[in-house]
Amino acid sequence: MLTAAGVVATAALGVLVASPAHAAPDACGQPDHVVVTHPTDPSYVCVWNHHWMTICDANVDGHRVRAWYIGQWADNEPSWTAWAPSGGCVSHGTGNAQTIFKIRVCVEEEGCGAWKEWP
Repeated sequence: MLTAAGVVATAALGVLVASPAHAAPDACGQPDHVVVTHPTDPSYVCVWNHHWMTICDANVDGHRVRAWYIGQWADNEPSWTAWAPSGGCVSHGTGNAQTIFKIRVCVEEEGCGAWKEWP
């Protein structure tokens, strides 16, 4: 009973357990998407429709992963997502108010990758 409640609570927060589909960044399952990977860790963020992203940590090493992004009206001031747990994923959206045009992946204890612009 407690396990089921934990799964429901986790799902409500948008945290997903990494699955084999999330182990391959190209399998983010969304049309019109861009994938940004971390240079030293198998973590990545998949961005689609300029407003939504899924951040995944494909490595169970105790380090969490998040994305930093810059939107069209942000004056180059970055925002960030919630942490994806070690070995899991988290989804984040900006709504239709702000289009993502730069993004990078950051891993605890390992730092951030380079900024990538949306094509």
